[in-house]
Amino acid sequence: MSEVTTELVIGAQRHAAGIVAGSAPVLGDALKALGQGISEEAPGFTGAAASAFYAAFGGWAKTGGRIPEAVMQYAGRLVEVDRAVAQSQATQSAAYLRARRQLAGL
Repeated sequence: MSEVTTELVIGAQRHAAGIVAGSAPVLGDALKALGQGISEEAPGFTGAAASAFYAAFGGWAKTGGRIPEAVMQYAGRLVEVDRAVAQSQATQSAAYLRARRQLAGL
């Protein structure tokens, strides 16, 4: 059985943020390519079903177009977590050392 821990490794979230941020342009390009592909095929797709499809796709594209920005925001939050945990650990370590010195003086 593996040991489960909630400990964060300082730097791991920053590393993950780089990977996540790197995916934002890829996602943006894929969404653009999808939209262009549909636009190129649009002249051959007509009728009521086509109208319903374009309305649905338009709504999806509007929402999907925000995905790259959301991914970048998530990457930023990962960096914030890494910074906050590092700061918290440094503060806790300093408090531990002060307490240890005080107890050693007793």
